[in-house]
Amino acid sequence: MVIAKRISYGTRTLVGSNSMALLASAIDTCRLRGASAVDLLARSISVALLGLAAPGLPPVAQHFLGRNGVVMGN
Repeated sequence: MVIAKRISYGTRTLVGSNSMALLASAIDTCRLRGASAVDLLARSISVALLGLAAPGLPPVAQHFLGRNGVVMGN
């Protein structure tokens, strides 16, 4: 995201800044959960064009869950 910010000269509006932050968050979440960010974004665009609700984020990998099914800390 740092490289994208550098080559695009950043954002010029609050909407652009929020969009970049949301995109970075979705990509990082997918990376941490071992999922494809490209697949998530493609599904999100597809359902948005159809006027449907956005898909959920990928599930948390089992090795991040404790005994009670709660996400463990770092």
